[in-house]
Amino acid sequence: MPRPSTRQAAIQRLKEKLATVSQASPLSNQSSKEKTVDGSPPTRRSLRIRNIPCSNSNCSKYFSSTGCLNIHLSCNNVCRRATYGANNRTVPNPAPEPDPAESESDSDSEPTSIEHPGSVYTDNSGVHSDGSNDDTFWMHDEDVPQANQPAADDATDTEYFPGAGKIYGQLPNLFEKIDHHLHDSNERKKNPFHPFASQEEWEAADCIVRLHAPVSKTDPLLKAKFVQCSSFTFNTTKKLRTMVESLPGAPEWHDCVVKVKGGKTRSPLVFHYRDSLECYEYLFGNPLFRDHMEFVPRKVFTTNENGKRIRIYDEIMTGDRVWEIQSQVAPGETIGLMMVGSDKVHLTKFQGDKECHPIYGTNGNINMNLRSKGSQRAWMLIGLIPVAKFKDKANQGVLYNRLFHLCHDIIHARAKRHSHNPLQMADGFGNARLVRPILITDSCDGPEQSAIACTASNRSALSTAQRVEFEDPVIHPLRHGSETLAKIAEIAENVNPDDLTVFTKACKKEGLNGVVKPFWRDWKFADPCLFLAPDALHQWHKFFIDHIYAWARALLGDDEIDKRLSVLQPRVGFRHFRNGITRYSQHSGREQRDLERLLVGILHGHPK
Repeated sequence: MPRPSTRQAAIQRLKEKLATVSQASPLSNQSSKEKTVDGSPPTRRSLRIRNIPCSNSNCSKYFSSTGCLNIHLSCNNVCRRATYGANNRTVPNPAPEPDPAESESDSDSEPTSIEHPGSVYTDNSGVHSDGSNDDTFWMHDEDVPQANQPAADDATDTEYFPGAGKIYGQLPNLFEKIDHHLHDSNERKKNPFHPFASQEEWEAADCIVRLHAPVSKTDPLLKAKFVQCSSFTFNTTKKLRTMVESLPGAPEWHDCVVKVKGGKTRSPLVFHYRDSLECYEYLFGNPLFRDHMEFVPRKVFTTNENGKRIRIYDEIMTGDRVWEIQSQVAPGETIGLMMVGSDKVHLTKFQGDKECHPIYGTNGNINMNLRSKGSQRAWMLIGLIPVAKFKDKANQGVLYNRLFHLCHDIIHARAKRHSHNPLQMADGFGNARLVRPILITDSCDGPEQSAIACTASNRSALSTAQRVEFEDPVIHPLRHGSETLAKIAEIAENVNPDDLTVFTKACKKEGLNGVVKPFWRDWKFADPCLFLAPDALHQWHKFFIDHIYAWARALLGDDEIDKRLSVLQPRVGFRHFRNGITRYSQHSGREQRDLERLLVGILHGHPK
């Protein structure tokens, strides 16, 4: 008989524990039979209303039935201790066995729904509605013990921030807004494929759009007789595009002409952008992410073999920064974690030398395992900064840095305003929360970090260190944004910022780049030394190849490195460099990663 998997074994242990916990639950006398909103039995796709709060007043979770609450209490030791006492690991005083007569009478009633929204439900006989007869037990994703992590009940202790992430009634989520609050909601209720007449017409339009063919190719197709006989509501590509663009989708794009004082160009600079707060709200209220979002800061601890209590950091909500911000806002607020990333991209090198500077944004409340997957579309393009070539060649860098901050000012205008006055948003469950948008992370490379922090290229964007001090063994003080703003204001009092040459020269003496109005100046809790994320590509991987790998080659020699790499025993999951690596001048990212994993073992034992 095959050995059960770790996940199956964990689920089986949880089922056995639930059999004891459910009998002594303070809510066990409530009926577990649920119905949908309209009173009909739940179906496979029915979404359950979560109206049962956790018995721990500091926990913001709601559940659709008592069984789901019991699962949560059996897995979360913080809520269990708050309910049953600090010294009880299991539920005391189990309730008496149920009456068999009552069980028989219940067996003829309506089937009981599984607590996980959107999953298959199970009737009292244990057979799934889709015909399968496996013994799968559905739970919330956050309550399922993972194979690579110890169960929260056995090895970890979680402390939630008290009073954070409260719910203030109900609001329509993203899908409900599409169904009920758009101008064509009445037509959509009659025809789910609106503005197309039928499902067949929608499928034909979808195929044509996905071809990405030019108008000269699609118009003859739509004018063909067999298409005309189909009586489609569209007969030209232009009309088809108009119908497609009328469909509900992501936040709309805007455009405006941006100007920088002293920066003259041959043609106007058009900036295309979306509202970053609108994009954040779009992801915040998307039901597809609702089971993978966090709203309350938490501290996770575990105990090592020596009995020492150790802090665990994984998601953003487990960090100190979010906990610190939550302690400075009003009780009940939800911290909206806005994450931004940008990088200048070279589009063409031999045909026009075209470049673009895209800005991306995402919702940091979404779990990182889901957010980091490109297939989940959790990152959205929110802006395209025009890559301008100013006529003033001497001050090209200063003018572009000012343009960069001006574009960010336009994108984040509403987000910065609501960082001082939080606004109500609906999450994926339709719960209204009071959200304060905070810039928690900005991911970019080194030069762009200097541009954001308004520092010169020979200064650190995060600390007060200069380039000659980068190799110092001591840690230099952080360069806080308030200090940078004070220096800019002091220089602007003595020198006119519109006089680019003189102002830039005065700024370089203080280690600044000449920007007058950084976009983060009026964004509450935004500090470049705290929200700038490490540049993993340049600061880690390229640093390894340019410096550490070069030092190793100088220390051992190319022949010795190739020899040691070639004699390593092949292992599953590790690349085997059978012919060495020094004779190659370029390396792929995967080869570079594998070399990083082997270099310490290669250097071991060398006399130097």
